[in-house]
Amino acid sequence: MKKASILNISKNNSGPGLTRNYGAARAANEWLVFVDSDVIVEKDYIEHIKNDILTIPCDAFGEQIKRIKDLT
Repeated sequence: MKKASILNISKNNSGPGLTRNYGAARAANEWLVFVDSDVIVEKDYIEHIKNDILTIPCDAFGEQIKRIKDLT
């Protein structure tokens, strides 16, 4: 697997669905990960996802995350 490239795309006032579609249309790599602005991910988050997907191949992947409001 080649090194991940990260592209941050923001789109104001259009809702999560339209913003994700906007980002997906601009994706250029094999995998695409969405992280909402109120989510904190661990530093090895992408590596964790990669290992899970390689263990059990799938078309879509999701998991429980910690939101900023859950930490306060």
